[in-house]
Amino acid sequence: MAAAAQGKYAIAEEIWTELATEGNPRAADRLAILLYKLGREQEAATWTEHAATGGNMAAAVRLGQLLLAAGNLTDAEKWLRAAAEKRHSRGVALLANLLEDDGRFEEAIEWYGIANELKVKNAVGGLGYVLAQTGKLDEAEALLREAADRGDANVLNTLGIVLSEGKRDEEAESVWLKAAQEGSAEAMSNLAVLYSRKKCWEEAERWARQAVASDGNRAHGALGAVLINRGKGAEGEKILALGVEANDPYAMFRLGQRHVEKGRLEEGERLLRQAVGARYWQAAGDLAELLEKKGRATEAAPYWDVVLVRGDTVAALRFGRALKERGDRVRAQDLFRRASEAGDQFATCELGRLMWQQGDAAQGEELLKHAVSMKHSHAACVLGAYLATADRFSEAIEFWELSYRNGHHHNARNISRAYMLAGRPDLAAIWLKKVNMVNTRRAKPTAKKKRRKRK
Repeated sequence: MAAAAQGKYAIAEEIWTELATEGNPRAADRLAILLYKLGREQEAATWTEHAATGGNMAAAVRLGQLLLAAGNLTDAEKWLRAAAEKRHSRGVALLANLLEDDGRFEEAIEWYGIANELKVKNAVGGLGYVLAQTGKLDEAEALLREAADRGDANVLNTLGIVLSEGKRDEEAESVWLKAAQEGSAEAMSNLAVLYSRKKCWEEAERWARQAVASDGNRAHGALGAVLINRGKGAEGEKILALGVEANDPYAMFRLGQRHVEKGRLEEGERLLRQAVGARYWQAAGDLAELLEKKGRATEAAPYWDVVLVRGDTVAALRFGRALKERGDRVRAQDLFRRASEAGDQFATCELGRLMWQQGDAAQGEELLKHAVSMKHSHAACVLGAYLATADRFSEAIEFWELSYRNGHHHNARNISRAYMLAGRPDLAAIWLKKVNMVNTRRAKPTAKKKRRKRK
């Protein structure tokens, strides 16, 4: 060690090689680190494996990281798990992250919990995020808020993500603003994305530029996307290209999307693949859709698997509807079913509708009722319509009234007709009045416009 510290690498290499050859795992690890420093990566990897096999857990973690970078997830997991089981903190954290990326959320929760007990930095953020992914939103929020009270900007940022995914954008905005004040470039980027969704372009660009100034390597994606949305396409593409060079997965995703939108399909596919390879899972849906459009359905299949495992079912639902419109009901049904099994209420409604249309009324009714129980108000409209066609008017009315209470006021006319057919003209008249009230409210703006024109 003294020889290496003094820059006498040849002497250090000779000593450590001799000890490592005799089976000393610590010497093998030191030798590997030295060889990496000297740029002899192949030899270094060999000695890292020797050290890990000999029980050196630091070497096992480094070997796991090397295998992860090479895309060999199976062997990477083996070595990271070996280190994690010995409670090597870095090994525990990396194993939890690998399991999360692979969609094995329950096991990831277990290891993030251990990492949190070992006081691993950012472990609480990972634990909170994965709890949210498994639907344990209250538990995730409570954990993250408790940790956020200690002023950790990374935890604040993760809390904002959980709130945003729960459709609580105002609360997410407040949390991200606080994290941004603490210097979190990720929170600044998230604010840029949030303001883009609200079409507050000036605020979005301001935060995106601030994120780039704070951490240029990982914030170009947000800025490039904002510029494109503001009609500055050429400038936006240049910024996104800088992000790709800096290995920003979001920049890869957005530039890939841009190329596809502009018909540059080969370049778009390359970048979307790169984004998925960098574990930006949202790109998997876009890539799957692109491959489908290019007639490569078999190649697209594993990317649909990624979409559904990650719970990001929007792309699968969108493409399932397109397949249905094209008449490919078998594949549409498969996508809807898998998205439904992943907990998507919209897919459950679509699957129920499809099953009913294909003659399986019992299965269709069961699925639509399940969608209603998941608070999908449109499913109540659809179920009411199908029940009415089966002359089950009292049940149809029940679901139409539920949808009416949830804002689907057009169902007042359906309810009135159903009561008339059920032999209840008194109730039909009450609902007909509600129809007239709805029509009157809709007609008022038109009347005002007409009066202005006469003036």
